[in-house]
Amino acid sequence: MSKYSSLHLNFKCLVYRKIFFKTLQVDFPLAKQCFITFPLISKQDCMQTAQVAQQLSEQHQELLIFLKSLTEEQLHQQKEGKWSVLQNLDHLLKSIKMVNPAVRKPSIVLRSAFGKPNRPARSYEALVSRYQERLAGAEADAPREFQAQASEALNREVIIAEYDKEVQRFLKFIHKVKESKLDRTLLPHPLLGKLLMREILYFMHYHTDHHFIAMKKSAA
Repeated sequence: MSKYSSLHLNFKCLVYRKIFFKTLQVDFPLAKQCFITFPLISKQDCMQTAQVAQQLSEQHQELLIFLKSLTEEQLHQQKEGKWSVLQNLDHLLKSIKMVNPAVRKPSIVLRSAFGKPNRPARSYEALVSRYQERLAGAEADAPREFQAQASEALNREVIIAEYDKEVQRFLKFIHKVKESKLDRTLLPHPLLGKLLMREILYFMHYHTDHHFIAMKKSAA
């Protein structure tokens, strides 16, 4: 039996990240600061990859335009102890840098580690609703590995360029991935349990949307 198939598949929320790291050599982000926002993504039960990629690409371009329009003071200012614009971006960067290598793992590796789906993918709205239900009883802070650095330690040119590079890598994956992989493979989320890869794409949009809204409030 391979080291992947020997893993216990009934993961508990509190140990998801450790097991995922051991199995795939990557971690998985927990966007625990998210609150209900108005999703930009279209309300369809199951979007095709081209639609998902378009929504994520448009969201990313809007975010880049916003970031480049801000002064240094706006990028670093913190209100009521909340993250600055660059700290929110640093958190998003840490998250997507974990997701990118995870989604590229072969389907056979993911199925050996996390099993096969026994349900269809949730809609965007259903996923967000489920997340909010689970988040209500959880701690508010993101895990340590996803905490942002001190704002003054972040350089706007460096972090924006690195984030753009990671998003482009993510979009490239979406354009190439087969629809069957999105619906037949699972990845673990610390609060939501095992998510279909299609749901991971939805969640990445929602997570970015939330922090984009937080950036706008911070910069105002």
